[in-house]
Amino acid sequence: MLLLCIDHKANIIDHFKSAKHFGINILEKSQMNLSNRFAERGQDRFGGVSWHVGQFGVPLLDGAIAHFECAITNVIEAGDHSIFLGEVVSAESFDGEPLLYFRSRYAGLIS
Repeated sequence: MLLLCIDHKANIIDHFKSAKHFGINILEKSQMNLSNRFAERGQDRFGGVSWHVGQFGVPLLDGAIAHFECAITNVIEAGDHSIFLGEVVSAESFDGEPLLYFRSRYAGLIS
């Protein structure tokens, strides 16, 4: 089970509320620009981005080190966010190091 929290003010929330599945992409550490792009509001996040459709119809970003496709099992309204609970129905992983974001900045793994 994975969860996704989306602010009620986000312009993408209606897409998730009408969907049966959602996708989660784990970005590779070199994809910081892509992470920043998807964090911004008011732009076409997928314009010019290399991606493909997963087996359950969700967008999966090329170059990510992992993809999860989840069937939405429950939506919980919590304050100013909706929490989408999803059962993982498809997952794949690839070589690479994950891009980490912690305490409002990017970080690396300690080996």
